[in-house]
Amino acid sequence: MKPSLLSRHQVSNHFETIGKPNDFFKNKKDNIRKIDDSFNFDINFLLSKLSYMISYRIAKAKKPHTIAENLIIPCIKDMFECFPGNKLEHIVRKIPCSNDTVNRRIRDLSENIKEQVIFWLIILGHY
Repeated sequence: MKPSLLSRHQVSNHFETIGKPNDFFKNKKDNIRKIDDSFNFDINFLLSKLSYMISYRIAKAKKPHTIAENLIIPCIKDMFECFPGNKLEHIVRKIPCSNDTVNRRIRDLSENIKEQVIFWLIILGHY
C-alpha cells in the first residue's frame, strides 16, 4: 500500500497504535507467528493421532490396509462436503493414510501393546 493509504488506514482503523515505536509492531508480528506455529503443530499432532485411530480401527476389523485410501478418506471428504461453507476439507487431505503409513502405524500399535503387556507382567511378578 502507498504510505498515504497506510497512514489513513491506521488513523481510521487502529487509532490506538498511532505513535507506537516500530518494536511494538515487530513484537506483534512475532507473537502472531508463534501462535500460528503452535496452531500448525496442534493440527499436525491431531492429524497424526487421527491416522493412528484409523489404523487401529482397520487392524481391529481385519480389513486390508488400502481401505483407508480407497474408502475411509473419501467418505470423510464427502461428509465434509455436505456441510455448506465448510473449510475443513483441505485438512482432510493432510491425513496420512497411505497403505505404507497404515501398515507402519499398525506395527507401532502392536509393538506398544506388547511393551505394555510385558511391563505389567513384570510389575505384577508373573514374568
